[in-house]
Amino acid sequence: MGSFAIGRQRSFSGLGAVGTAFMALVAASGTLVAATLSASAASPLVPSAISCTASSGEPQIFYVNGVVPSGGATPQCATILPASGVILPGDTIGAVYSDESSINTAPNLATAFDVDGVAQSFTLTDIIPPQALAHQTSITITVPANLAPGLHTATLKSWDSDQTKVGGDFGQVIFTFGVSDASIKIAPTSATNPVGQQHVFTVTVTAAPFTANLPVVFGAITTSVTPTPDTTSSTTCPTPTISGDVATCTMTINSSVAGTFTANAGVTLTINGQTLTRSTDGTNGPAGSGGSGPATKTYTATPPTPTPTGGVAGITTAPATGALSDETLIQSLALLTGGS
Repeated sequence: MGSFAIGRQRSFSGLGAVGTAFMALVAASGTLVAATLSASAASPLVPSAISCTASSGEPQIFYVNGVVPSGGATPQCATILPASGVILPGDTIGAVYSDESSINTAPNLATAFDVDGVAQSFTLTDIIPPQALAHQTSITITVPANLAPGLHTATLKSWDSDQTKVGGDFGQVIFTFGVSDASIKIAPTSATNPVGQQHVFTVTVTAAPFTANLPVVFGAITTSVTPTPDTTSSTTCPTPTISGDVATCTMTINSSVAGTFTANAGVTLTINGQTLTRSTDGTNGPAGSGGSGPATKTYTATPPTPTPTGGVAGITTAPATGALSDETLIQSLALLTGGS
């Protein structure tokens, strides 16, 4: 069959505005593309889990071209996924419906697409001309960008319009995927010292993958101090020390004048292909769970050295004017010679 066009886009909203349809369905040969779920040898990305199920009467609805392989082969689900097979917030996901009848739009049998049980806006796009079966429709959503860290499940369920077979004539696709987290903190969060004493801030970035052994790539940690110290300021943060899922670095400052200095840090990292930005001041992403806000260092002026008053203990100092009395002189002499 030659190449085909995509048209007749129909939008159905579960909640809010309609999500953007993923239109990369046509390969060079004009056949439908079903993304593979296995990571390539060059990529350590962990794929999202996908499962297709159906009623006994209509098993082909979400299989590639509506074909169920013979000989016990496992059918391939006609999913629409990112090229890596890893689902992340903001991605477009879905599947291609294939059947001899059109997709059902009756209220009690209408297509449903949810994430963690929350209905999502979805887009239906008819594929013209269809392949294999008379009707093919892509069904897509945009994964919410604000999903909390952890495991999530997206469920797509659709019915055909003729409902002629025992079992309900429906198909279902379940997508299971994870969202990771990260945090950044700077310590100590506050300190006070006299001028001229250097101070060291320690920055810690912690990656929190949604499951163990996911690939983590840390970028350089950026730092800033306001106002700029007049004596010294140095940092190891462009090349932090990395141990497992934690990156650390230090920033050292000093000042010869009194004042309060504010330190901040930020970082960009990737966890299993998911890019995260974190910052202590919130200008480039949040600090994250377990993170901190800015840190402050207060330098105080050195107090003046007391001037010694001199004299001998027990001797009364005479006024600036006037002569000492005889009695005072005798007492003072007795103290100096040890007399009484």
